[in-house]
Amino acid sequence: MYRTIMTVADGEPRSLRRLQCAAELARRFDAHLSVLAFGELPMPAILAMADDGGAMMAEVFTQNLRDAEARAGRVEAELAREGVPFDVEPLAAMETGVARLVGRLARFADLVVLDQPGPDDAETAQGAALHGALFEAGAPTLVLPPSAGLTQGRSALIAWDDSREALKAVRGAMPFLRAASAIEIVVVDPDGDQATSSEGLALMLSRHGLSVGVSTIAPAGRSTSDLLRQRIRDTSSDLLVMGAYGHSRLREAILGGVTAEILADAPAPVLMGR
Repeated sequence: MYRTIMTVADGEPRSLRRLQCAAELARRFDAHLSVLAFGELPMPAILAMADDGGAMMAEVFTQNLRDAEARAGRVEAELAREGVPFDVEPLAAMETGVARLVGRLARFADLVVLDQPGPDDAETAQGAALHGALFEAGAPTLVLPPSAGLTQGRSALIAWDDSREALKAVRGAMPFLRAASAIEIVVVDPDGDQATSSEGLALMLSRHGLSVGVSTIAPAGRSTSDLLRQRIRDTSSDLLVMGAYGHSRLREAILGGVTAEILADAPAPVLMGR
């Protein structure tokens, strides 16, 4: 079960919805909600290179922390109405340190709830938080698309490719899967190993008392992400479980092909494992 759920509060328009979704999950799973409250903008690292960079950084840091503390106060007032146990931590960080900071704290969360990143989110607190949760902490992360509501766990789709990341996502999704009324493992253009291991995954889940179906899809010239999106719509699934792929560089984590394509236009919440 999830006992600690974490999310991030920032200045983005979807911040309140994200907070409410995380609170609803905390209520559903009888979990503690931890919120990381960031200031308006992460501190720009370029200040460190200015002639008076030290003084400027101190001033920006102070203002950033004041913003974070003010946001934390608003978050506490909102959560006081939600009826869940919570804590809120105001944080200030340089833009290059947000992912590392979130990653360090998210290691101790059972689930992290974040928004689907937009094309310009790589340098925001929200974009950095996603990279930190997945690449730094390796925490199960539920990504909320703007056009979909919070998953109710009625129907879950597992994108299976016989990878460690996909298996980690499945294990991280078990509380959702236990509550699901329908679970389908989908394998796109499987080779022999993928087909065999999908049966092994179905057997593993069945031993948890879960009823699972396995489907294979031929690409027919379409991308994997398009096929998965279509399958979600066809089955009215309200949760996609999949591995997160990519690599980490010095300053940023780069999401790989199918991962980035799915997150760009996900029709349902996506629970990712790394």
